Amino acid sequence: SSHVGATTLDGRMVAQEWLKEIAVDAEDVKFQINRAPALAVVLVGTRADSVLYVNRKRQAAAKVGIDFHLIQLPEKVTQQRLLKELDALYMDSSV
Repeated sequence: SSHVGATTLDGRMVAQEWLKEIAVDAEDVKFQINRAPALAVVLVGTRADSVLYVNRKRQAAAKVGIDFHLIQLPEKVTQQRLLKELDALYMDSSV
């Protein structure tokens, strides 16, 4: 079968373009709120795939001028402690 008109999507190029757009948006937000925007992540446990995912988010945030906050909790964290951390993030004006 023929794929006339089909194009190959360059995922890395698209990702780089998105990062450029996000960096511009982050700079706009920084100007509006007088500080860099921030991403907060609550990581429960130490699963390798989750740690890798979070580290990639940290790297991406750094590339585009977004502050990154990581709260690491043990795998057996209680619901009460998790909710306490989430409440603290909700009340944190830097996030």
